[in-house]
Amino acid sequence: MSRRKKRPHGLKKAGPKAVRQPTPDELEAETIQEAAHIFGCAFETASDLLSQCQNDIEDLDVSITFGGAGLEIWTAQPEAPGELVEVLRDYLEARRRHLVALEALEPRIRALVDAQVHMHITPTEPLGDIVRKHIQSPNLRG
Repeated sequence: MSRRKKRPHGLKKAGPKAVRQPTPDELEAETIQEAAHIFGCAFETASDLLSQCQNDIEDLDVSITFGGAGLEIWTAQPEAPGELVEVLRDYLEARRRHLVALEALEPRIRALVDAQVHMHITPTEPLGDIVRKHIQSPNLRG
């Protein structure tokens, strides 16, 4: 005989609870808080920057590889639109320059991470205001 308590008739086991999806405002607030946290610490900022740099280098490498294939394919076509070949070549060259620039910056960023400088900016509320300003003004550069 089982020693387990029986549930009253009509009550079932609780099923999986529905997970409430955050609202867009909640997601924005969370993003702002996370960014303020990262930018509030020199080490976290450098670590985030290194991650972004490494991701961009990888993405550019793939882009250059496939862009080179596209350029070779269109260059081999005798009746290819000349402007398309020129734009492909110029775009690929711009991507290569960007890659070279990031590869030059990556060791400097890595040195900052390796130094593990943990300077903190407090309070972080003004940092959140700055992040919010940049998120809400996508045309703001710099």
